[in-house]
Amino acid sequence: MHDSNSRRRKLRDALIPFTLISLFTLLISLALSAPALADPPGRIGRVAWLSAPGGLTLDNGTRGESFQPAINQPLTSGDVLRTDANTRAEVQIGSTTLRLDEGTSLELTRIDDERVNLFLRGGRSIVKLTSPETAREFELGTPDGRFTARETGIFRVEANGNGSSATTYDGALRFTAADTDFDIRAGERAEIWFAGQTRYRMSPPVSDDFMHWSATRDRRPMTSVSSRYVSPEMTGADDLDAWGDWTESPEYGPLWTPRSVAADWAPYRSGHWAWVAPWGWSWVGHEPWGFAPFHYGRWIQHRGRWAWVPGAYLARPVYAPAMVAWTPAPGVTLTFSSGRPPTAGWFPLAPREVYAPFYRSSPDYVRRVNHTHVARIDGAELIVRRPHDAGRDMRYVHRDLPRRSLERDTPIERLPPASTFQRDDDDRRRDDKRHETRERERERTAESRPQARPHRPARPQHPDMAFFEPSRQAKPTARVLPHEARPVERQVSNQIKHRADKPRRAQAEDDPRKRRLRPEGNERH
Repeated sequence: MHDSNSRRRKLRDALIPFTLISLFTLLISLALSAPALADPPGRIGRVAWLSAPGGLTLDNGTRGESFQPAINQPLTSGDVLRTDANTRAEVQIGSTTLRLDEGTSLELTRIDDERVNLFLRGGRSIVKLTSPETAREFELGTPDGRFTARETGIFRVEANGNGSSATTYDGALRFTAADTDFDIRAGERAEIWFAGQTRYRMSPPVSDDFMHWSATRDRRPMTSVSSRYVSPEMTGADDLDAWGDWTESPEYGPLWTPRSVAADWAPYRSGHWAWVAPWGWSWVGHEPWGFAPFHYGRWIQHRGRWAWVPGAYLARPVYAPAMVAWTPAPGVTLTFSSGRPPTAGWFPLAPREVYAPFYRSSPDYVRRVNHTHVARIDGAELIVRRPHDAGRDMRYVHRDLPRRSLERDTPIERLPPASTFQRDDDDRRRDDKRHETRERERERTAESRPQARPHRPARPQHPDMAFFEPSRQAKPTARVLPHEARPVERQVSNQIKHRADKPRRAQAEDDPRKRRLRPEGNERH
C-alpha cells in the first residue's frame, strides 16, 4: 500500500512541470493572438443613396444611438437601418448592393472580412451579388429562416407578420430552416410561412414598382474604367466613373480627379466626423462620390488640381476611417477616446506616407491598411504603441498647408449647419433636444459607468475644424512604387526608435512647434 501511494506521488510530481509548461504555453499563445483579435474589419458598408434626405434612421442598441445618417455614412456590424413610409435607400458593402423599399427594417448582423450576415426584420429588400467570392460569404435571414446565395445574381426577399418570400431574378438561392431546406432557381418565387412546420409554395416572380425602380438603378454603363485601377470590393468604387476622370501619371500611376468641384475645393474639407466603432472618429464626405477616395489611397496636387491616388491594386483593400494625419492645435493634447469631435487639425496623406491608426490594431493590420502605398513598414510595432510619435516625426508633404483649427471648448451645438445632403432644420432641432436629454442622463450615470463606451452625437454634424486651402507649392515628385522598399518606410522605424532613446529634455527640444522655426535642413537627429 505504501509503495502504491509513493508511486502516485512520484507520478504527480513528475506531471506538475509538464502541466505548468502547458499552461504557460497556452497563456503565451492567447497573449500573442490578442492583437489580431482586436483588429477592426477591412470590409465596411455605406449609405450610398437616399430618395429623400432624412428618411432613413440608423439604430445601434449596443451604443445606444439613433439618428438620421447622411450619404456616405459608414455602416458596420450591429447597425439597424429603417426607411420611413416615403423613402427608399441603397446600401453598398464592397461589390454587394442592397436596396431597401419604403417601410423596411434591416439589421447588419455581421460585416467583417469573412462574412456578411444580414437580417430582414420587415419590409422588402433587393440584393445584387456580382462576385462569386462575396456571394459565398453572404447570408440574409428573416424570422422564418435564412437565405444563402448558390451563385451570383439578383434576389428579392420580403418579410412580414404572415411569413417571408424570396424571388430569384437571376442566379439561385437556398432557403434553410430548422425543419426544411430547398433551392429557389432563376424565375421562381417562394412564399414561406409556418403552420406547425415550415411550409412553402412556388409561384412566378413578382413584378412591381419596387422591382422596376431597382432595375432602373442598375442601368449603368456595362464597362467600368475604374475596374482597371481599383477593386470592386472597394466600397464606393461604383461612383468614381460617374463623378470623375482617370489619367495616368509617370510619378504616381493611376490618378482620379473629381469633376464639377469648386476651384478652391480640397479633400477632407466638405464633410463631418462621425463616431463609428471600433475605429472611432470617421470622416463622412458630403460629396455624392465621397467614400472611396476618403477611406482608401492618398491625395496629391497634380497640375494645379487635387487628384486621388489609389495606389497598388488589391482584391480586398482595407478600409480606414480617414486617410489623414493629425496635427494637434497649440496647447491641445490630441485624443480620440472621447465622445467629442477631435480638437485638432488634419491634412490628407500623400503617396508613400504611412497611415498611423489611432484605434486598437496589430502591427499586421498597420501593414495591411498601408499596403497600397507602403509595401514594407519596419516600425509597425512602434506605430501601434505610439502613433502620436509616428505622426510627429514623419515629414509629410501636406503638413504645412494653410489651415485653421476649431477652438478647444467650442460646443457641438455651435458647429455650422449640416449640408444639403442631411436633414432639414426641424429634424435637427428635434434631434438637438434628444441629444441634450441623452447628455444629461449620461452625466448622471457617469460615476456608475466609468468604462462607458464613447458617445457619438445623436445627429451627424458638420464641424468646421481644420479646413485648409489648396496649395500649389507642395508637390511630391517621387514615383509611387508600392512593391519596392523605400527610405520613407525605414524612416518611420528609425525616427521613432531614435525618439524613444532621447532623454526627456531632448524630446522637449524636438517639439514640432519649435521645429517649424528652425531653418530648413537643420533638423536635429
